[in-house]
Amino acid sequence: MNSAGNYSKAKNSPPKPLLIHDAPQEQINEQHLHHLWAEQSLKSLAMKTIDGKNVSVGFPGFWNKSDGPDFKEALIQLDNNMIKGDIEIHLYSSDWFRHKHEKDSRYNKVILHVAGWLDSDKKFVVTSGGKKVPQLILAPLLEKEFEEIDHFLEMSHYSEKNARFGGVGACSRLCLNPSFKEPFERFLEKAGEERLYNKANAFRLKRKDVGYDEILYEGIIGALGYHKNYLPFIKLAESVPLSLLRKILSGLEAKEAPLILQAIFLYQANLVPPSKAEYDKETNQYLSELHRAYCQVSLPDRPFVFWNLKGTRPANYPARRIAGMSRFLAGCLQDGLLNTLLRCYENPNPLSRLKEYFNTKDNDYWLRHATFGGKTLKKPMALVGAGTIQTIEVNVIIPILILYARETENKKLAESLVQRLKTYPPLPENYITKFMQYRLFADKAKSSREFSRTAFQQQALIQIYRDFCARGFEGCQSCGLVKWLSSGR
Repeated sequence: MNSAGNYSKAKNSPPKPLLIHDAPQEQINEQHLHHLWAEQSLKSLAMKTIDGKNVSVGFPGFWNKSDGPDFKEALIQLDNNMIKGDIEIHLYSSDWFRHKHEKDSRYNKVILHVAGWLDSDKKFVVTSGGKKVPQLILAPLLEKEFEEIDHFLEMSHYSEKNARFGGVGACSRLCLNPSFKEPFERFLEKAGEERLYNKANAFRLKRKDVGYDEILYEGIIGALGYHKNYLPFIKLAESVPLSLLRKILSGLEAKEAPLILQAIFLYQANLVPPSKAEYDKETNQYLSELHRAYCQVSLPDRPFVFWNLKGTRPANYPARRIAGMSRFLAGCLQDGLLNTLLRCYENPNPLSRLKEYFNTKDNDYWLRHATFGGKTLKKPMALVGAGTIQTIEVNVIIPILILYARETENKKLAESLVQRLKTYPPLPENYITKFMQYRLFADKAKSSREFSRTAFQQQALIQIYRDFCARGFEGCQSCGLVKWLSSGR
């Protein structure tokens, strides 16, 4: 059986996804926008309604899985007015009227209409009671961030209950049939390869005007933020480009680099407390060292970033991640990120080498702290944990190195990286993998585990989600996967 050809044929059999004339070639649907709103992943961006009011979100609301507005009892601020009510989300601004919400009293408590794209000349929508509702349009806000929407979903950790809202798919009865096990395994493998090469191609597009080191730098620092602080970390990297860091560190001794880098990143991120704040002796000494280091460099204006700490474990706070990134860069900048990482993969255990680069045995303030002046930890804690480094390796490092291997025609390196991913232990579950396990295998835990034993299989499930489950609103009856499985191949 030609699995590669069959995967492409199955993927392309559903109706074409809705593509927006002024949006990237990305499969965006309402579900994506719901998750962005629920997680408030865009909170760091300056949001304005069409009529020019500043929007800040105190609480996104309770996600409503029944009829009526998408989010209930939200709390938002429009300029200086705090308002409580419901939120309705659509792909297009005109969908409000297309769905006849202006005639439905259930939408009378809506305080904000959020839409992906503006396709009408209306600044407001109206309720059945005649109330004007302001509109927030996401497309102009997101710009290039639209290509990262799947990243938010992939990095989001949702409960199993929330992952089940889509129900069991029509494909489930076929996936659970023992006679389909072998062809489905091959299908899954091709989906995983497609996911991997799609990631590599996405990085190739980013590399048009920059080198491998630059895309590694931005990719790694973004991944350190997970879904909640991904955009703030990207903005931080953009404000301090790698070329500037190289220039600042040139001529310095290697031992000086970590502190200089921490000072640069922490000040640019607006994470350093005011100088008049009083802390313990250790913290005050560290702050003095940061200030002296910061005064030695000339930096561009600081970006406005909002750090989302809600629900974030102290071990994963931005300052600690910055300390880990500083250690990594201090060890890589002299030879370059690409060359350093290529050497890591000459090692029988590249993960152990990566852990060494992101962490330190030296005396670092952040080994025993999560915040400035916070409680001192009894034991040193890794600046970047093993799970985070594994996530970075799977989602950033391996795809970029595969891109490099393919562009330099290094077949041996490419094959070794693909093989490493195929045997890589599974990453922590995210919303999509949980959703797909239930979608394909219902409550059959054994089958679910059998097809998500490795990070590669998890990536395959994400690709199947993107190519089938998230392709508009055609539903299972038009799904190419169901048709392919039903044909008995």
